[in-house]
Amino acid sequence: MYGTAMIHPADAVRVARCYQWTIVYTVGEAGLARKGRLVLTIPMGGFSSPKLFPPDEPPVRPDNSLTGYVTAEVSRKGVEAVLSLENPPHSQTYGLGVPGGGGYIWPGFTLLLRVTGDLQKDDVITITYGDRASGSAGAVSGTYAHRAEFGIFIDPDGSLSGLCAGYYKVEGPLEIEVLNDPTRKLIVVAPSVMGEGEAVDVRVVPRDQFDNLDAFYHVGVKLMGPDGAEQPYKDLTRTTGVVTFGSAEISGRTGPAFIQAEDERGLSARSNPIIVTANPAAPRIFWGDVHVHTELCDGLGTLAEAYEYARDAACIDFAAVATHDTLCDARDWAEMQEAAERFHEPGRFLPFLAYEYGERKVGGDKTVLYKNTDEEIFRTMDEGSRTPDGLWRKLRGKEAITMPHSGAHRTMGTNWEHHDPEFQRLVEIYSEWGNSEYNGNPRPVTWNCQVERRPARPGGTVQEGLATGARVGIMASSDNHSGQPGHSNLMGSFARRRAYRGGLVAVYAEELTRDAVWDGLWNRRCYGTTGARIILYFILNGYPMGSDIPLGSLEGSTRKIEISVAGSDGIQRIDVIRNNEEVFSHTGDGDVHRVEFEDSDPIEPLFLTGIHSPGPFLFYYVRVTQVDGEMAWSSPIWISK
Repeated sequence: MYGTAMIHPADAVRVARCYQWTIVYTVGEAGLARKGRLVLTIPMGGFSSPKLFPPDEPPVRPDNSLTGYVTAEVSRKGVEAVLSLENPPHSQTYGLGVPGGGGYIWPGFTLLLRVTGDLQKDDVITITYGDRASGSAGAVSGTYAHRAEFGIFIDPDGSLSGLCAGYYKVEGPLEIEVLNDPTRKLIVVAPSVMGEGEAVDVRVVPRDQFDNLDAFYHVGVKLMGPDGAEQPYKDLTRTTGVVTFGSAEISGRTGPAFIQAEDERGLSARSNPIIVTANPAAPRIFWGDVHVHTELCDGLGTLAEAYEYARDAACIDFAAVATHDTLCDARDWAEMQEAAERFHEPGRFLPFLAYEYGERKVGGDKTVLYKNTDEEIFRTMDEGSRTPDGLWRKLRGKEAITMPHSGAHRTMGTNWEHHDPEFQRLVEIYSEWGNSEYNGNPRPVTWNCQVERRPARPGGTVQEGLATGARVGIMASSDNHSGQPGHSNLMGSFARRRAYRGGLVAVYAEELTRDAVWDGLWNRRCYGTTGARIILYFILNGYPMGSDIPLGSLEGSTRKIEISVAGSDGIQRIDVIRNNEEVFSHTGDGDVHRVEFEDSDPIEPLFLTGIHSPGPFLFYYVRVTQVDGEMAWSSPIWISK
């Protein structure tokens, strides 16, 4: 009834190349009146944003080298197509299918098209994206290897009566496959902690210059241990380019270790740091990303693609797709629950059920993480959960954690006046948006890839939250919108490209099960990094990170702090922060450091009071900075009076 559309060429293309595509729309029985409109959506993922040629206000010398010019022609004589970059009418950011959500988010860049006369069935509109007639190189195919979909949406007569912000979606083959480039680098991933003599799987991940997984990698690879000798393994498998050395035996003595992979073309890479321990009962470190978006809301890719990427390409241990609540209807939520169960594989990979609670008037955005997959979603527009306090009331009796994110962001940032110690157990210190530890820190929270700063929300940083007495552990995740948990595509995975890669959360747990990982998160036995798998141990008088120690449990007043760090690069600096002030710093060479510090300052004058603490308290945490700029932050240890 509303016509059909097709794209040419429909062949697979390579990332970061210029092409010209023709999109042909054939008018259906509903026609297209002069008052009607078409919306063309162009994929995200680094594709050229649409541009009109000639520009409405041409510069003195038109720049024909720009990419992404769009032109349109109509088959009916006397009728012209008028293109516009203005936002489509009734286009809003959030809420498709959700009562009270208030709008629709378009799946890509939008271009609005009107016609100067009425069109009838079988008339044709031909839209050229990447038109080269002006001398342009075409349109860039993006930097993200994925299934890219263009879209045509129609309001036939201007009445805006369709489902998608008043438009009907036109069916047709409008997908193209964007393929990765050849491998430029290798990523070697091994367990961060392993027992002496234990056989483990080691994975070698081939990536192109945009960090896309090279699914066509079939080059011979060898594995070398800490002593430089080639390592034995039981089997070798390949899945979508990833090489897995099954049951590899890492030789060498106990302590920190690294292994090396090298392919037959001469590419080589060192693994993440590994702690080889003689204690088989020692807690392991598991890595996760619990703040990711897909095409279910304002991101790219399917749920299955996201979890497969997390498990097979990013090689992380657990993940959560946290769809925006205002874009998540009942069907979406059921799909998320089903995917979290389908990909649940204890010992290999753990999906968690989560969503992003987008309340920005009172308390700020939060990721809501559930232990179980049969839970409800409580949205900001739902009765009873329109404020953080209402959300926490709804969560009573459930195993859930709420994590403020991007606390220093102007619009999403955290208001620490609103806090619930039962659920707000963790805070996201870092994501693709930047670092929210304190104002003025390295990697400041930005608006986009140009490091455009916006004034921070007063009182929203992690340090300001800790000063209120909130007992929140430290974690990090990505908030990436490319459906890539665990390894964000920095080069343009979404229209709002970020200035930084996403972070990771590291959890100390006995085993890779939901129960064990949940306990590690709940008890704040976790820390955050900027994406590097830095190993960080932090102990105060025998208590691990995340502990809240009664003053009476301390033997004497001296606080003995022990820190062990194994970095993915040289360690530039290790800082001990007490009550938000640096009280000790260690610098030195090398990627492995063991540091001890005794704080003998009188303890009584150090105690603080805060609105969220039942009594006086003080706290310590550790910040690690590598030579390459990558960072890690421990969860705090508190002493309560």
